Amino acid sequence: MANNANETAGQNVQASKKNNKKQVENIQLETRRQLIEQLIRYRKAKKITQADISDSTGIQRPNISRLESGKYNPTLDMIVRVADSMGLEVEVTLKEKNN
Repeated sequence: MANNANETAGQNVQASKKNNKKQVENIQLETRRQLIEQLIRYRKAKKITQADISDSTGIQRPNISRLESGKYNPTLDMIVRVADSMGLEVEVTLKEKNN
């Protein structure tokens, strides 16, 4: 009986870890999506093309396109370079979760 209880507890811990991992992945995707939307909105408002950003940053235009389409997980360095090319600065803020 003790073995069954230990197995169930272990399964519950594993399930909890999987759920937490999925939640973190969802938060990452949503944060990336929001950031990309901001970059696109600013780029279009300032009438800057992807080619302009590429020329300014040295990042190849296809990579800018992949960034904007969400098919690329950018580094912080890339985000800062793209933002800087549009006259923007990146501000990262940490806050407590709303549980």
